[in-house]
Amino acid sequence: MKFLIKILFLFIFSVALNARASSILTNKEEPLEGKYYFTSYGHYFPFGYKAQTGDPNDLFSSVFKDALSSLEKKQGLAFAYKYFDNVTDAVIDMKTGNTQVFLGAFYATDSFSDFDFIFPAILNNPIHLMMLPSRITEVKKIDDLKNLRGAYLQNEMFSEYMMGVFSNLSLLPFEDPDEAYRKLLIGEIDFVLGSYYYQYPLILERGLQDYVTFSSKPLWNMPMFIALSKRIANKKNFEEHFRKLLASGVYKEKVLEHIKQRIKEKEEAYAGVVPPMYSKPQTENDLTPADERLKEKQQ
Repeated sequence: MKFLIKILFLFIFSVALNARASSILTNKEEPLEGKYYFTSYGHYFPFGYKAQTGDPNDLFSSVFKDALSSLEKKQGLAFAYKYFDNVTDAVIDMKTGNTQVFLGAFYATDSFSDFDFIFPAILNNPIHLMMLPSRITEVKKIDDLKNLRGAYLQNEMFSEYMMGVFSNLSLLPFEDPDEAYRKLLIGEIDFVLGSYYYQYPLILERGLQDYVTFSSKPLWNMPMFIALSKRIANKKNFEEHFRKLLASGVYKEKVLEHIKQRIKEKEEAYAGVVPPMYSKPQTENDLTPADERLKEKQQ
């Protein structure tokens, strides 16, 4: 009898052990607990900026608010938005694991090496060519840029791949958009490269939309992803949740709709703005097209 009891006990223990092993092999994880933080861009219109009230206005967090809420309910945790003035601080916080989710990260093997990226991408951020309307037809293919003088804005954020492309072109970095556009209008540079979503609002703010032309199609696209800190607990649950959401394409449409709305607000806010008086140093009579327009309005 004792022998049969031992056999039965060993059988039950074996079944339980196999069930535990099966659970491990199928990567079943316990529900998450605790508070998690997500972040995005601080000053990078239209993706993130401070509203007139001084409060952060983040595009991605507003679009993914319901997605994060469903993850909270599903996994029994809480999410909170963490604001950073610059991306560098956000990346450091992600690497330490204090912030777990970055919305809209550019894929990189350097700065974001401690991140896991969720595919597919949220959005493709398009890089366009900006030139004078009379010269835009000079560029038929990307190789044509190698024979021209160009510029980009240092405050704009680019993917690691794009910075590699820029290093192969004759490009000057500018901190001040006004200086870059001035040099474009007076002919000291031939073109500017930048994201349409970032550059077009800057053009609107300066009233230069009639004097700077964007290429009809983007030259490159910079995919923007949801990135997870590699130090996040139960990362697999996050990955599965976001992959399912992104696969539907619904959130991509929502992001694009928000971008269009913010650009429309810019167009309405800066309608009728008089362009600045860009001119060559020490050459007062050498007016740009923008200056000519201003001169006509003053007469």
